[in-house]
Amino acid sequence: MKTKKIFLIIFIILTLVCVTVIFLNSGQSGDASWVRSGKIAQKIQSVITRVTGGGSKTLDQINVFVRKAAHRVEFAALGFSLGGLILTIYLMCGRLCLGSALFSALLVAVSDEYLQSFTGRTSSVSDVLIDLSGAIFGLIFAFAAFWLAWFIRRRFIKKRHG
Repeated sequence: MKTKKIFLIIFIILTLVCVTVIFLNSGQSGDASWVRSGKIAQKIQSVITRVTGGGSKTLDQINVFVRKAAHRVEFAALGFSLGGLILTIYLMCGRLCLGSALFSALLVAVSDEYLQSFTGRTSSVSDVLIDLSGAIFGLIFAFAAFWLAWFIRRRFIKKRHG
């Protein structure tokens, strides 16, 4: 039981860190955010140019891709931490709160887009869906990791006692 409480604390902290990072990034002005993702887009464009001998994508197109990918990654981390949290709760009390995890991710995504509207950036339903898709991926990854750990542990115990 002590290990479960440690995991519970770890996943609560991880979830809070993910939400904080998401909101801090959303609090940036549109220009600051564009410059930050633009640096990564320039590096990607130079790699594309080296590999293909020329780039078919403009820097702006790559920048938009980088920004959308960053949202998915942030929310995948949130989904993973929420997945770990609900799986730990499941192990502690037998309740699987998948709906709560999805609702929490949706609430953060909507709040994230709302926060962006105060920084001169646009908010859109498509961005909420992109964020939610990242969170769902993170949840699926958490469940897969949990299942894999359970499966390996079960086989290890069988070999040890079998």
